[in-house]
Amino acid sequence: MSLKLISAEQVHASLHYPEFVESLRQTFAAPHTMPPRQVLLLDPASGSHDAFAMLPSWNDEVIAQKAFTYFPDNQAPAQTLYSQIMLFDHIIFEIASDLPASCARADIVVSATGSTEVLVKGAWIRPGAHTDFIGNHHKDKRECDTELVTKSSVYVDSRENCFREAGEILIPVAEGVFSLDQVKGQLADLCRATQPARRSAEEITLFKSVGCALGDLCGALVAWRVENEISSNIKS
Repeated sequence: MSLKLISAEQVHASLHYPEFVESLRQTFAAPHTMPPRQVLLLDPASGSHDAFAMLPSWNDEVIAQKAFTYFPDNQAPAQTLYSQIMLFDHIIFEIASDLPASCARADIVVSATGSTEVLVKGAWIRPGAHTDFIGNHHKDKRECDTELVTKSSVYVDSRENCFREAGEILIPVAEGVFSLDQVKGQLADLCRATQPARRSAEEITLFKSVGCALGDLCGALVAWRVENEISSNIKS
């Protein structure tokens, strides 16, 4: 998968109003999804209007995410509004056919699918294995069954997010065989070493993520720092 960056200058050179207006007409008339935008105030208590916003949308061709920052008190030459639009292709993945045998041999099982049905069962997972479930973010769907959750030490990326959206956890809770206080810890606990990641060689561990904005921040920031350092070295 390659990443192509299109500069503001290229955008202005590429957009011609007659074609753009016709594209708008066709796109709005065709099937599409456009959830409500989210505008997040950075410091609500201060009365400031500084904000970060996200505007997602998608159709049969691409998925788009517009993100912008708004700092109305910025003075020239700084801008009050900085925005970027990311476009993603629709990608189709193939799933392995012999899941029970593959899972039974594995030390680590990672499931990152959009499946609405259980893919990984607790009966397949051997002692000492680690499992990751990072594809589902619906409270009434899941990638693993209840047995795997109840036989595992469970960790999450974020309690707040997973306790609202992770069916892998919420369905066993609704069944009365698991409780939220049985979750051993979240990613911050593991990174701070305030919660052990494993207590024995036979322990089965399970990590559930529905997506963590701080992880995205970290990846983007590391990339930005590296690129900024490279650019500074070239200039010097």
